[in-house]
Amino acid sequence: MLQTLIAFTPESALIPNVIRWLMAARRADAWETTQESAWAVMALTNWMALSGELKANYTYTLSLNGSQRFEGVANAETLKRTETLEIAIAALLRERVNRLTFQHGAGEGALYYTATLNVQQPVEAIQPTDRGIRLVRTYYNAEGKPITEARLGDVITVALEITAAQDLYYVVINDPLPAGTEAIDRSLLTSAQIGQRPQLIPSEAPYRFAWGWWLFSDTQLRTERVVLSASYLPRGSYRYVYQIQATSVGVYRVIPPHGNEFYFPEVFGRGAGSLFTIKP
Repeated sequence: MLQTLIAFTPESALIPNVIRWLMAARRADAWETTQESAWAVMALTNWMALSGELKANYTYTLSLNGSQRFEGVANAETLKRTETLEIAIAALLRERVNRLTFQHGAGEGALYYTATLNVQQPVEAIQPTDRGIRLVRTYYNAEGKPITEARLGDVITVALEITAAQDLYYVVINDPLPAGTEAIDRSLLTSAQIGQRPQLIPSEAPYRFAWGWWLFSDTQLRTERVVLSASYLPRGSYRYVYQIQATSVGVYRVIPPHGNEFYFPEVFGRGAGSLFTIKP
């Protein structure tokens, strides 16, 4: 498709999105087959030649709310250089729209940028966010009742509800553990085992996709979090259940679960932050 657009409609507004999809469809540094890799490389090379990206020669500026914050030059010497600008939250307008303006000066070449907003706040104040992925985490005691505290040595069951509003590709879900706990990994070959194995249950996945739930069973029980990943996750709802053990007394801020598509991070979700108490 990219070759066709370049040949017949090189001014098409679809080309940037086609290139983005093509790059996201890679597996590591190649595509599905050697033939697909060859066609993809040829199409991308033709686009680079047509767009003149390697012949960049222009100036650019960056302004925030009408005030210029940065200016630079793109040419053969600076083409591979990345410029980074950080602006404090205090400099942003409160309860008003903040306008970030990039101005491309005269000359050839495309200007690429990434803008992110990082805000730090108390974990327990963080509210859930759903941008295509909904995450809800609940802790249960041995009787199956929701809890926010446990005793030292208790085995706690964690249920992570995952809802995908649409089919997801190359999705990663992270569920941080309370600092005073450890995940129970029953795959280890030890003489004494407690708890039960993690389980992934498709609760409301469309029937036609029910066979695919197991694709999300790539699980890593790390020291500080549980990581789930899948190259393809069908639209629907899932429930991932695993167990942790209380190992240290204290009151802990628990970072909310969060997940996103690796190549399209704007498709993401975050659960609520919370406090968890471990008593002697």
